[in-house]
Amino acid sequence: MSSKQIVLGPYLLSPSATGITVAWEMRQAESLSVSFEAGGERRQVRAVREKEPARKEQPEGEYLYTAILDHLAPDTTYSYAIQCGGETLAASAFRTQKEHPEHLHLVTLSDSHLFYNGERFGKMVEHVQPDFLLHSGDISFGTGFQHDQYTDNWFHKIPEVLASIPAWYIPGNHDDGP
Repeated sequence: MSSKQIVLGPYLLSPSATGITVAWEMRQAESLSVSFEAGGERRQVRAVREKEPARKEQPEGEYLYTAILDHLAPDTTYSYAIQCGGETLAASAFRTQKEHPEHLHLVTLSDSHLFYNGERFGKMVEHVQPDFLLHSGDISFGTGFQHDQYTDNWFHKIPEVLASIPAWYIPGNHDDGP
């Protein structure tokens, strides 16, 4: 088993007709990239790494990685893989947004700190196939400083969904932290 391990993610952010951001967290600093493909055209972009602050659960901190995929075709399904050298650490697929949609198809929720049935939610999202998720606050039930609450109350409950369906986040009163 590889020592290179993603501890959170991947998850998708900032969806548009021509771009998306792939994000994930790891405990170690690595030189990583995201390769992506649609219709036989394969491209690769280097990930940007940012050191997160130390916290009680992870005194040495972790690294947040982001890769901005741009110049994509609207309303197109892309496969992607997070890679370190020749090793694939994670892979999934997403669909870009339509250029000028007449309608947006989204799933909205809030207060996922009360979210007890991730499997059922994941099946519903798979069936509905929204353009994106809109989380309108309160992943945390604390003050927003409890990193583990975001991990436990959201990211680890529906990882397959978040790797393939982008999300927009609006902070709630409990998310008022870093």
